[in-house]
Amino acid sequence: ELFQYFDGDISLDRAIELIQQNSRRYAKRQLTWLRRMDIDIRVSL
Repeated sequence: ELFQYFDGDISLDRAIELIQQNSRRYAKRQLTWLRRMDIDIRVSL
């Protein structure tokens, strides 16, 4: 997304939108993958 912005293909606002959208999609894929793993993962905060 940033390379498209640097090349002048898209605006900064559009680049930010795409980064946010693709980050959410990536996080969803990670959660889907973790749910398919049949292990118990716990994180202490």
